[in-house]
Amino acid sequence: MYQIGWSSRAGILPGLSGRIATSTAFLLALSVGDRLAAAELLQPAEYVLAAGVEDPVVLPSPTEALAPVQAPALGQPALGSPKPQRLDLIAEAKAEAEGKAEAASKAEMEAKSEADAQADPQAPDCPEKKPAKKPPANPCAAAYKPVFYDNDFKYLNDPNYHGCCFGDGWKQMPVGNCGECGTLDIGGQARLRYHHEIGMGQDLAGDGTRRFEDTEHDFLLSRVRLYTNWKIDDCTRFYVEGIYADVTDDDGTYLPRSIDRNFGDFLNAFVDYSPAEGTTLRVGRQEL
Repeated sequence: MYQIGWSSRAGILPGLSGRIATSTAFLLALSVGDRLAAAELLQPAEYVLAAGVEDPVVLPSPTEALAPVQAPALGQPALGSPKPQRLDLIAEAKAEAEGKAEAASKAEMEAKSEADAQADPQAPDCPEKKPAKKPPANPCAAAYKPVFYDNDFKYLNDPNYHGCCFGDGWKQMPVGNCGECGTLDIGGQARLRYHHEIGMGQDLAGDGTRRFEDTEHDFLLSRVRLYTNWKIDDCTRFYVEGIYADVTDDDGTYLPRSIDRNFGDFLNAFVDYSPAEGTTLRVGRQEL
């Protein structure tokens, strides 16, 4: 296939005092599968300046330009194919660019290391410390619930438990020779609380029983709670809890409230029966 191209260039060459140089070229290229060959053949001829003398490139005549270009023989490079010298230049440029990039990266790493060393020259090169593992939770703390009848001391039956908490010896005690009658838990609580009240009434003198009067009292509240939890088997248990409370009277000037004194009462006394998992029947008195 033949391809005909026409190109021209006009310009003012430097150093010629405004003289215009033009060049035209009418070329014919044979496409042999390499488009670069045709592109090179269609480039316009240019003037060359050497020591201020114009040496125009000799343009081919129309007859020579229209002559078909012979296809390269076997073993010969195709038209426009890259020359060996050009390939060498490209390879050298690529290698040089890679070398510069590697050198810049290495220099950056060295500069960073030097900056770190200058920032803390005395810092020893120690291995990074790993965070300390948290100790396991104390099973005793999880055994006690807001209400005593929900306490759970099953951790004492764990063969891997080797701890010791206050009152462990009174929990999960076997009933019978070999525990054939279940287990028994005994526990309780004793509390003392000091009160200093101003303007809260409860004075035995005249209108002092009313609030917002000029009254002042100091007294001590005491309370004792004891419970017993007898678990016969996985289905049945008995639970009993009692309370005793008292208060001082501030040398006979303080009038105790009704909840300050309790000389013996059952807070809880019931029987549980669980016919199935998740189902419990409770009969008796329960603190809510």
